[in-house]
Amino acid sequence: MIQDAQSNPIAGATPAARDLFDTACEAFATYSGDPVSLFDAASAEAPDCLMIRLARAWCFTLATEPEAAAAARTALAEVAHFTADERAAGHLTGLRAALAGNWTEAARAPEHHLLRFPRDLIALQAGHLLDFLRADARTLRDRIAAPCRTGTACQAVPLSSGCTPSASNRRVPMRGQRTRGARPWRPTRTIAGRTMRSRM
Repeated sequence: MIQDAQSNPIAGATPAARDLFDTACEAFATYSGDPVSLFDAASAEAPDCLMIRLARAWCFTLATEPEAAAAARTALAEVAHFTADERAAGHLTGLRAALAGNWTEAARAPEHHLLRFPRDLIALQAGHLLDFLRADARTLRDRIAAPCRTGTACQAVPLSSGCTPSASNRRVPMRGQRTRGARPWRPTRTIAGRTMRSRM
């Protein structure tokens, strides 16, 4: 099976779709470019790849805008007939909880998922953003620090938050404060005639 840049399986992907997926994941994790368009291009190359569609759905879900949430729900409805492998199933659990408004359960889902796929960049970044949205300063730090301490992520995960072996020793922001140097991801995808912007 084809694997992504972090050695995770991408069922149904082609080499071209995998390359686009990796670029989109990095854009999502570093708050740069337009990850949604890149995921769209990857889906065009591999329309039956569920993981690509779920990664795209995270972009809309985490935008915290009603129109974006509606787009994410539509995306999940479109893949309801897909067979989910273990990796995709973990993402589906988190997405469904987030779209149901259960942010705490949504944040726990990537945490459990990362026990099985510790180098899953989408799960790590989605969980990190959910921690930010819930103002959970401790988990905001520890979710990123854990894979760094074990050496499972540092060499392959380009997290904007600075995934380094010393990350666990960094100052944790107080509730409501932003992590130093971090910028909120701003979706550039136009939905219903307007450009969606995150409330983060």
